[in-house]
Amino acid sequence: MTIIILGSSGFVGKALVSKLSENGVKSKNMVRYKKNLKKNEFFGDIIKEKFLEGKISDNDTIINLIGQTNKKTSNLFDENIIGTFNLLNLVKKKKNIKIIFASSTTIYGENSKKAAKESDEIYPTTDYQIVKSIAENIYQTYSKTYGINVIVLRFSNIYGPDKETGIIANCLKSNRSNPITIDHNGNQVRDFLFIDDAIQGIINTIQTPLKGFNILNISSGRGIKIKEVLKLIENTLDKKIPVKFTSKSFDKKNLFAKNLRAKKFIKFNTKITLKQGLKLVYNKKIT
Repeated sequence: MTIIILGSSGFVGKALVSKLSENGVKSKNMVRYKKNLKKNEFFGDIIKEKFLEGKISDNDTIINLIGQTNKKTSNLFDENIIGTFNLLNLVKKKKNIKIIFASSTTIYGENSKKAAKESDEIYPTTDYQIVKSIAENIYQTYSKTYGINVIVLRFSNIYGPDKETGIIANCLKSNRSNPITIDHNGNQVRDFLFIDDAIQGIINTIQTPLKGFNILNISSGRGIKIKEVLKLIENTLDKKIPVKFTSKSFDKKNLFAKNLRAKKFIKFNTKITLKQGLKLVYNKKIT
């Protein structure tokens, strides 16, 4: 088996490559830039029809981490929809292929006061959520039609020392002249997952022989109000975080998800609490 990582130069991709290397596992890592290619890296563009031709063989595991939030709508569509078709049309000709696709728990939409589970209906509203949900449907259809093993991992909010975006990173960057803006006065509930736990979820998925089409929430399983996260950060930094609260109503109030199915099928368990994770992030920032 060969592990092929698409999007290996992103936040999650770098962490995954590093962890696999620590464990003595080699991977083929696709990057979008031809310059300064490192060992085991190759150039590829998922939007190009034959971007992986000659790179995949029977029994390979492909991890697709491409198509994250901080991009234009056109790029999100191309990478998640066109890229999904390109990938699946290549692998359908191979035997015993496993694809792990990075999706998001945000596609559940507003889930009131309860944690979402995989069998819940989804209510995507943003461009990102919509393209992720469409991509999931494409994977499911190809999986059933061509016998491709596909595991969709719906991640909650991943954070860590090298993450440059997101509320935790933005809190650390905020200052009096540039305070962080928080909608809903900080009363919305979110689910935060430390990068090491997210990576372990992927590794457990690689190691588990799941067949057919599966969806797993990779989350902490615990919701916390944003204003409580701010307090935790302030306690960790021992200083006040400059914040500008708004009463904007668009932001969803509650987005958090159960991870019981992942615990059952891939033995997934989180090890880093939010308090511990915030300390690790802060300590890395000041070193």
